Amino acid sequence: PWDGVAHKCINADNWTTYHGSPQWISGYPLGAKALFSLPLGSNAFYLLSRGSYQRGKLVVEQSHSLELGGTVLVEVKVSYHDSKALAVASVCELARGLDEYGIGLFTPNHTGLLDENDQLNFEIKFTIPVGSTGTLLQIKQFESILPNFNQEIAALGDSVHFERIGLASTNYPITSIRTTEGSFVTANSAIKGSFQADRSLELVTSNAPVHAFVKLLDLDHNYHNQTTALNISTTNGYIKADIALETRSGIGGAFEVNARTSNALLRMNYSSSPARPSFQCTAMTTNSPARMVLHEEFDGDFEVESTLFTPSVELQSGQDPSDGGRFRVVVQDEDANRVFGSAHWVDMSFQDGAAGTSRVFVGTTNSPAQLVL
Repeated sequence: PWDGVAHKCINADNWTTYHGSPQWISGYPLGAKALFSLPLGSNAFYLLSRGSYQRGKLVVEQSHSLELGGTVLVEVKVSYHDSKALAVASVCELARGLDEYGIGLFTPNHTGLLDENDQLNFEIKFTIPVGSTGTLLQIKQFESILPNFNQEIAALGDSVHFERIGLASTNYPITSIRTTEGSFVTANSAIKGSFQADRSLELVTSNAPVHAFVKLLDLDHNYHNQTTALNISTTNGYIKADIALETRSGIGGAFEVNARTSNALLRMNYSSSPARPSFQCTAMTTNSPARMVLHEEFDGDFEVESTLFTPSVELQSGQDPSDGGRFRVVVQDEDANRVFGSAHWVDMSFQDGAAGTSRVFVGTTNSPAQLVL
């Protein structure tokens, strides 16, 4: 089973320490702490919660000292009003599959009315040891399913790389990470922060905004017909995204970006791009303005669509971003509620210097739509 097998459980009477008026939170008269150690070389780490009337916060951070060695330290703190609530809760160290270790928070599934005496507030601190000087610490896989938990990842982009990471929550925000494959899913709460991915990244919520700074790195996946992909999705919340496209060589790369919301502003800016990438982007909203600013390196086809308002296409300076003496040829046309065309970089002999395989679409309804080339 996904939860795994419990190896060690903390119940009402065997927490490491107990506290009256816990200092880490206000509004709760009682608290307790427990510590767990997990092996750093695990194939996967996972955190989960099961049951009713629990909420809390997860913080993933890195130690600044060498004391942890080859272990990950997990500190669980719980705050509560009544010892009866703690008596029916368990926190367990779990194991599943081959070298996969986790922590589970378990409370009863209540069906009747609850009051504040039933409430448990958990704080989980997942502390990763410091890596060797000058190297990225590699974490193979990290997963969480923590409904009603705020999940925060410290600024680990320069020191920790997650090969795969997936965070799931409801009603609470999710922030930041550097990963190969990442999935961040919540509901009714924002996704905000800095994200870096070199294969795929998914930022999904509903009824809340997404405000992200994203770096997409193509590690030559296109030789295997793969793209570095980004998917941003919400409803009734704005999307503001600043996106950097990068390759090791500064040339080529294959990228795919999709962004969708409804009834809210959509604003995307591409701050950097390799030369001559293959780039596909679709960005859509409804009943609100949509604006996309492309990097000047863009070479390909474009389409902008709206209703009630005439879509607009604005040109930047037209200077060759590679200083290679190229100049830009832009052709555009209008048809009903859309503007479409192409933009290509050509040399002095009018030879197209790029493959021109990129394509972007920006769309909305009942509001202005603008593309800046």
